[in-house]
Amino acid sequence: MTQTLPKLVTFEEFAAWRPEGGRYELRDGVIVEMVQPVGGHEGVVGFLVEELVPEYKRLKLPYFLPKTALVKPPENESGYSPDILLLNRKNLVNEPLWTKESTVMFGASIPLAIEIVSQCVAEPVLKTGFPSQASGETSAAGGFPSVGDWRTRRACGFPALKQLTLAHR
Repeated sequence: MTQTLPKLVTFEEFAAWRPEGGRYELRDGVIVEMVQPVGGHEGVVGFLVEELVPEYKRLKLPYFLPKTALVKPPENESGYSPDILLLNRKNLVNEPLWTKESTVMFGASIPLAIEIVSQCVAEPVLKTGFPSQASGETSAAGGFPSVGDWRTRRACGFPALKQLTLAHR
């Protein structure tokens, strides 16, 4: 039996194609439609946003939380949409894709990225050998505990990026 490989697309093709409705990411040239998050997931996002916004305002930092921005690692044809992406407004002038594609590529523009995974997603991924909270290992993304989600691996291209992967039940 022969299996047909999916057509790989460049980030530029993905950005031009990306529709208004729906949530999509590009993973190593493959377009992936993201599922609608469940209530618990959204509750964790809401809680974290409520905690983050007053803190960066209190510190008078030039940060904001975009709704649909993408993170494009410079080393591959990917574009990810973290659950929470904290951006440094002052560094966006250095981002070549920001104005037309709301995409950031440089760690200096991203003080924090947070990805929340449900326990039912995290457990099967842990079996693939990625770092886990149980083992005490941390991601390469700033030393935060990780549940081993595939998204933790992508942060390796951004040494300055602090990425936190949380699991919820």
